[in-house]
Amino acid sequence: MHPEYEGGWTDFPKNIKALAGHLDAKVRVEQEKRDRVESGPNHPDLKLQELAHMDGALGSLKLKARAASEGKLIWDPRDVSGASSVHQTWVTMARKAGALETPDTYEPSLHASKEEHASPLRVIRGGNGANDLGSPQINAR
Repeated sequence: MHPEYEGGWTDFPKNIKALAGHLDAKVRVEQEKRDRVESGPNHPDLKLQELAHMDGALGSLKLKARAASEGKLIWDPRDVSGASSVHQTWVTMARKAGALETPDTYEPSLHASKEEHASPLRVIRGGNGANDLGSPQINAR
């Protein structure tokens, strides 16, 4: 998703400016795709489903583009999509330059909101009477 990082951490301002342009171009392309789907002849239910998916991806991309235009790099440690070596180089250089932000700076994380509304799990060891402390049982209510 990100272009290659060039130089060291002191080159971060130059790199983040290039990244902002790169992300702005991606936002324009994705917005054009969304507009085509919205004006297309698909069944209304399918169209709504596809637009919801596109809006989620576009929202994340816009957030990253906005942060990059402000000279910051967004990094959500709970998001597995940032595991590539290129992205990790960006994270390392942004951290050294003091320009690493989490999505919570701009809006609550999608991952965090899922955790807040999750049902707690209760582990009961030993079953009835707790005489045998063998295998745990999981009870989700």
